[in-house]
Amino acid sequence: MGPNDAAGEGLHISVSQVRTYLKCSRLYELRYVRGATPAFKPTAFAFGSAFHAALAQFYVAVKEDVTPPPLGLVTYAFRDAWERELEGDLPLQADEDEPGDKGQLVDKGVGMLALFHEQASKAVAGLEIESVEKPFAVVIHDPATGEVQDENLIGAFDLVVNDGRHRTIVENKTSARKYGEDQIRWDLQPTGYQFAAKQMGLGDVGVQYQVLTKTKTPGLQIIDLERTVEDQEEFLRVAIGVMRGVDAGVFVPVRSWACRGCPFAHVCRPTRLKAPSAA
Repeated sequence: MGPNDAAGEGLHISVSQVRTYLKCSRLYELRYVRGATPAFKPTAFAFGSAFHAALAQFYVAVKEDVTPPPLGLVTYAFRDAWERELEGDLPLQADEDEPGDKGQLVDKGVGMLALFHEQASKAVAGLEIESVEKPFAVVIHDPATGEVQDENLIGAFDLVVNDGRHRTIVENKTSARKYGEDQIRWDLQPTGYQFAAKQMGLGDVGVQYQVLTKTKTPGLQIIDLERTVEDQEEFLRVAIGVMRGVDAGVFVPVRSWACRGCPFAHVCRPTRLKAPSAA
């Protein structure tokens, strides 16, 4: 792997890095290998980070005090995290389908949090919150040969809950719209997380997405994801293929509409020589 992938316990790869390489290996190179400075941070990423901070505040309070915290405390955590995003080193840039008005986006987040707080306050009744933002690092092996790889799979579970019979990893998402069937079926994250949980000795866990949508009227989509042992083996083959591509220096730019919103576009394309003017 690249030099920026060296962690305290050795080389590593994450589900996010696998996704990035599959999306555009040139983007992977610029971000993870060369450590290029992005021109901006997508507003959706900043919003998601602030929203995650607020939800973590909610679940930590439930874990420590059993009862849900007041909505005002959760809203304050969101606003505080959002202000830190605004004051960050990188400017925020919204996608074409997102509101450019930062105040409007904050109001949307507050409305989404009100819906979340109402639903989650009911859902946590009878649940044990085992951990919030739990990091992991597990060994990866080749499913064909059993060979253990040098790199660990790393990440963090948003939430791990137990209803007394079954343990579930809950991942919180914010999205411009509801997740579609294909997006749910082919997402690598629940597969990688189920594999990681098994390696950690947590057993066969469930994975659930809580998707808060930034629609005109905020919505909450609860998705229980199912993955098989075969899915996990395919995930390992994909991850190992990505690592081999990185080690071999295979970085191919993928030109598409996504380039318009890429934070690394300014350092991606080579400078083109202008054609000589006619004599």
